[in-house]
Amino acid sequence: MKAEEAVRQAVDECISEGILAEFFKENREEIVEMGIYEFNQEVYDEVLREDGEAIGLEKGIEIGRSQGIEIGTLTAIENVMSALKLTIEQAMDVLKIPKAEQVKYLGKVKGKEEIY
Repeated sequence: MKAEEAVRQAVDECISEGILAEFFKENREEIVEMGIYEFNQEVYDEVLREDGEAIGLEKGIEIGRSQGIEIGTLTAIENVMSALKLTIEQAMDVLKIPKAEQVKYLGKVKGKEEIY
């Protein structure tokens, strides 16, 4: 399918599905011309790359935040264990760590069974 046919088909589908139908009806020829002659693959590729970078950055921040929270919680558990001479379970109770989350910290705290 040629570019003009593809653009015309896309415009027709939008109109038939009620997607910006009035706009496409009023501006059909201009939209078709822009779709054919003004499409720039380099600009398109750049936008895709920037979108990908933004998504990757968001995911990286989310992962970093999660890791930071985990490290902070582990440090707090160890500090409470040491300062108050508690077991890991007691320290997590003092810190009000939900029971469902306690399991993930059990194997990560140094000397978990020892009382400092």
